[in-house]
Amino acid sequence: RGRGARRAGSSFYHPRRSGGQVDRAQRAARRIGPGGGRRTSGSGVNGRGIVTRFIAASAARARTHRVGPGVVVLVWALVAVANASCEESGHRDIQDEINLLTRRNDALVPPAVDRLARFGQLAIPQIETAMHTAAPTGRLHLIDALERLGSADVVPILRHFAVYDVRPEVREACADVLARWSTASASGPAPERRRAERARSAEAEIARKRAAGEGPMIFDGGTPGVPTVGAPEPVGSDLEKRR
Repeated sequence: RGRGARRAGSSFYHPRRSGGQVDRAQRAARRIGPGGGRRTSGSGVNGRGIVTRFIAASAARARTHRVGPGVVVLVWALVAVANASCEESGHRDIQDEINLLTRRNDALVPPAVDRLARFGQLAIPQIETAMHTAAPTGRLHLIDALERLGSADVVPILRHFAVYDVRPEVREACADVLARWSTASASGPAPERRRAERARSAEAEIARKRAAGEGPMIFDGGTPGVPTVGAPEPVGSDLEKRR
């Protein structure tokens, strides 16, 4: 008892707490926010959702405490699921814009081209796929979108369709984009210079293939499989292609 009294008088003495007291003290501490204010149970991290709160909290614990491998695996799994969900949503949005470009030929087309261009590199594979099945007017709209993207990765697509598309207006549109890109200034930004170099290489390849007799397969009586190959013309196809 004497030693206990002496320890109680020391500034380093802390009375023992029972397990229930420790739990209650920890819960009370968790309810206090970083600014000293009381946290509400529904508050998020910068206004974001439950998954983000869990990931942020787990990362904070990992910085200050040792965590088991299971927690780390769970956090990364949640990150992967969140990224996959965002990517899937992006693919659906891209397809919605492509559907507009391939099914319409009216005032809805230019805004759809602008929105599709904002997706950047992510939109290129889906546009390339649609180029093989869209009607000629739809393919022209997709070429406008590819030009608006302005990526050097678009050059091989334009090169292919400039040689092998069955419609001369589509081949000409692809060649025109490459011609505009190939004339970039030597003092321009590096991405434009790289794109110009690839465009000039594509033009040389197109000329070589055409000189060798390569080109689209033209059939008497029209392309086999129409309208399966070459979808029906978009709404408003009786009008000139809108810019």
